[in-house]
Amino acid sequence: MSASASPHPSPPAEADPLIGRTINDRYRIVEAIGQGGMGRVYKALQSPLDRVVALKILGAGHDRDPNFYKRFFLEASVTARLTHPNTITLYDYGRTEDGIFFIAMEFLDGRTLSQAMQQEGPLAQERVIHVAQQICRSLREAHALGIIHRDLKPANVMLLRQHDDHDFVKVLDFGLVKFFHGDNPDGEITNAGTFMGSPHYIAPEQARNQSPDQRCDLYSLGVLLYQMLTGKVPFTAVSPVDIILKHLHEAPVPPRQLRPDLAIDAQLEAIVLRCMAKERADRFQSMDELLGSLKLVRQQLSGAAGAFSAPPPVTPDSLRPVAARTPSAPLDSPRTPAEALPSVTTTSEGGSRAVRPPPVPADALEERARWHRFTGMGDPPSSIRSIWLTTGAAVLAAAALAVWMGGARRQRPKPTVTVEHTARVVVGAPPSHPAYQPASAGVTLVTLTSAPTGAEVNDADGRALGHTPMDLPVSAGRPLQLVLKLDGYKPFPVLRRSLSGDRIEIAATLKKEPSKVEPQPPPVRRSVGYRDDPY
Repeated sequence: MSASASPHPSPPAEADPLIGRTINDRYRIVEAIGQGGMGRVYKALQSPLDRVVALKILGAGHDRDPNFYKRFFLEASVTARLTHPNTITLYDYGRTEDGIFFIAMEFLDGRTLSQAMQQEGPLAQERVIHVAQQICRSLREAHALGIIHRDLKPANVMLLRQHDDHDFVKVLDFGLVKFFHGDNPDGEITNAGTFMGSPHYIAPEQARNQSPDQRCDLYSLGVLLYQMLTGKVPFTAVSPVDIILKHLHEAPVPPRQLRPDLAIDAQLEAIVLRCMAKERADRFQSMDELLGSLKLVRQQLSGAAGAFSAPPPVTPDSLRPVAARTPSAPLDSPRTPAEALPSVTTTSEGGSRAVRPPPVPADALEERARWHRFTGMGDPPSSIRSIWLTTGAAVLAAAALAVWMGGARRQRPKPTVTVEHTARVVVGAPPSHPAYQPASAGVTLVTLTSAPTGAEVNDADGRALGHTPMDLPVSAGRPLQLVLKLDGYKPFPVLRRSLSGDRIEIAATLKKEPSKVEPQPPPVRRSVGYRDDPY
């Protein structure tokens, strides 16, 4: 409780005989701070803890109503079971020898929601949701214990300043509580022919004196939301009875229609109107359900919903190829054409000399860098085929010259290509086969063929490396991940965890793509519920 919590005036301190008195040798009353639903509230000092507490004293004049005392102790016993941070904490309760009934609670230094709205008018939408979520969490604990509040109103909601949160909620005054499941030996503790609650915030079933459940608190919270957003209660009249009749029979003016100047969110308005549905079955059925809807709207208002981190920007440095290594280094980095395959030509004197290839165009160098990122080798066959043909012819000429000079002529065997319905790998072809000789040690030459021919060879990132048939040099020990693609045929994956040996032949038969079937819409997924954080 707080000194500024109650709008009811208190009598002067000198006229109050309880000021300065010590209750049960523990609570010394310092001053009156407000008027409660069933009595007066005082600021007191608890001994020997020297703790400031709010002491609720049962008012006089109720001696002829035994149910009043029952409700007093019911409030104390129920509130003692509630431990949520958004619910006021009860320390002690009892009766003095001279018949004074008291409840000792935590002293709250803040202001009521009613005072905040009187001072500031309508509250900002995100602030409204922040306050409402805390009320939901307080009442969620009470409902889990089978308890409903039945008197939720702005005067029973305290706003405190805690660290950086200026609207930390405490729900007060469970004096009108009722157990809505389990055994309640005392039954309904009311006066015959009366109802309990505040006319501006009462649920229709309470007004009809029907047995309430937790959904009447949802209705009252809907009225609170309405008032926080618009600055006005949904129903007003001269007499309380007329207000209650409006709760029973009239639909509230939608908040956006009442206050078009405030730009109230449409989804938030829908939440408020659903809370205030006349029939209980049309409202939210639990505080958890309401919490989930409030959280979604709050995320949309704050722009947090659907936010994803953007991918890192592409910069020239991220596309720059790795610097070339020396021929003695492992073949897992790009090399220049001259380093990878030196050219040899014959002279008029019957000798031979090295001839470097012509300069490579800039676009070919860029494609070669992409080729290296996949293979670890130099030039791709599809982009600078002329270089391969020129240097390859020179190598064959030099090899033929060497054979002629040594007097040893060998017949060149023809490689065999086998086409099957699945990929076939042929390892261990004759090492003397000149067409399968790799550029250097540590490199596996992969020969790719397909039926039908002309399939596009793509790497794991979707980049095109060439078309079948083709030879692909890959550093030994590297994984091989390719996809062969041809219009009208299914993609054919080629996966090898590691390569070994000097050469590998891979042949594939591509299968026809089946006729396309009209895609079916995905099944509708129902929500499995919402789990909010513990507090």
